[in-house]
Amino acid sequence: MKQATIYKIKRQEQLASLPKPANPFPEKKMAVGIVRVSSFGQQDNNSEAVQSNSISHYAEEAGLHLVAIFSIVESAKASEDRKIFKAIDAWTEKWKVSARVFYKQDREARNVTDVESMFDRIEAGKLELHYALSRQVLDKNSTANDFMFRTIVGAVDAQYSRELKKKIQVGTQAKAESGWYPGNHAPLGYVHQKSLNCAGVERRRGSVIVRHPDARKVQQVQREFALRAIGYTYEDIRKTIIDEGFIPLDAVDRYRACTIEKRIKNPFYGGTFVWDGVEYPGNHELIVDPLVYAKALGKIGTRGVYGKVDGLFAKGWLVCGTEGCGCNVLYDPKKKTLQSGEEKVYKLYHCSNGRGVHKSMKGLNVHEESIWEQFGEAVSSISITPDWAKQLAEALNETRHKVQDAIRRDLGNYKLKLKMLEEKEDHLYDSYQAQILDAEGYRRQVLKVRGQRSELTELMGAAHLKISDAGMESAKSILELATDAESLWKTRSPQERVQFLKLILSNQVLDGATIRYQLKKPLQTLSEMKGKSDWRTERDSNS
Repeated sequence: MKQATIYKIKRQEQLASLPKPANPFPEKKMAVGIVRVSSFGQQDNNSEAVQSNSISHYAEEAGLHLVAIFSIVESAKASEDRKIFKAIDAWTEKWKVSARVFYKQDREARNVTDVESMFDRIEAGKLELHYALSRQVLDKNSTANDFMFRTIVGAVDAQYSRELKKKIQVGTQAKAESGWYPGNHAPLGYVHQKSLNCAGVERRRGSVIVRHPDARKVQQVQREFALRAIGYTYEDIRKTIIDEGFIPLDAVDRYRACTIEKRIKNPFYGGTFVWDGVEYPGNHELIVDPLVYAKALGKIGTRGVYGKVDGLFAKGWLVCGTEGCGCNVLYDPKKKTLQSGEEKVYKLYHCSNGRGVHKSMKGLNVHEESIWEQFGEAVSSISITPDWAKQLAEALNETRHKVQDAIRRDLGNYKLKLKMLEEKEDHLYDSYQAQILDAEGYRRQVLKVRGQRSELTELMGAAHLKISDAGMESAKSILELATDAESLWKTRSPQERVQFLKLILSNQVLDGATIRYQLKKPLQTLSEMKGKSDWRTERDSNS
């Protein structure tokens, strides 16, 4: 089998120089393989070699003409960051290459936005997706349940990314609480150093920040602070540091006054650091004299914060949606004494207007009751009855059983092929003993057979994982969240309601007096399905 050319795409511009794909086999559909790894060092079962080999074997079996395999290093957890993937998408559309082959679903996408963006083109017959590992196809003949199941698998992959992110957040917060800055980039004058275990050996992971071994870098920082402490402007500091030879000639253009200002204001040089909005005391060595630091910082003007931030919706979660603004929404309660003498508090919110976009703040105050009412509509849109949840679960189970039956058939084929390979290796040994094969020929043939056995073993392991109910557990959690959500909402405390909103919403903004938001996927899909009477319509399935 001749493998298609593998193009390592690192920049979008590379695609423009590729030749127009040709198809010497009119009876075959043109396809591209897409290999994706999340980092340059990825060497696990999703490595480039494993993916490309599996894609090539699948394309040959499925009767596809693989015109190219694109290999990219790019995360798939956020749609807006996938610039190379989208460039490949445009390239395939331009040359009308309708079939795409991925190793498995999470190599295509780890977010539901990208998964669902393909559905209209698939249903119109302009695109079809193939997954080599599970031998599944998503095309115009797929059922509504096939599409829903793909959405849920995408949601599970997205949840995995979120959980991984959460683990990293927990780890970095723990490091911050222990007094060590968790960031990847050390401030100028410092460098990351691997931490040591009890035996004095470097740990594989984890580092602390120490004084930079290059004394010139430390001296540059100390000189900047000293000049600022005696009243130099940032531009004067820049000129002096350049004149004194601290900055190489090829870096002068990148050394700016705003960079110096940012460094002077960085609390790291005063012995603390800010991580995730919280200031922590640091364990790192101070390279700037505390008195010099205090004097330098005293030259910097401070600006007060307008409004208060102790309201439920004023902790950075809700921001202003006016174009060009995006500032935090502040809590600004007003007290009024009624004729009865009773004092009433009006819980109001408004934009902080930190960027000065609003020429007048008149009419921008919004009552908390109005915010609750508008968010209540979001909860109502996803709330489903127990009976409908049961029907959805049954539909998912039905699709899952079909997929699992197909995977079990694949497992049977894998076992048969594995047995044949074992017999082939025995036959090769007999041929070697009978001197029909020389030592080098025997070695090459055995390595080839063992490579095929290794690949089959890997496919079997992946198939066993696919049969598991991990995806269904995630889908079950989604249905449980939506079942009677509206009635549960009414019984929860304000703090619990806010936590619930964080589970189901994203991109929430206050636009004047109107709340705008997006339901998280697949809750958006669930909300759309509520308005359809034919959501369970069956068509011929090729899964």
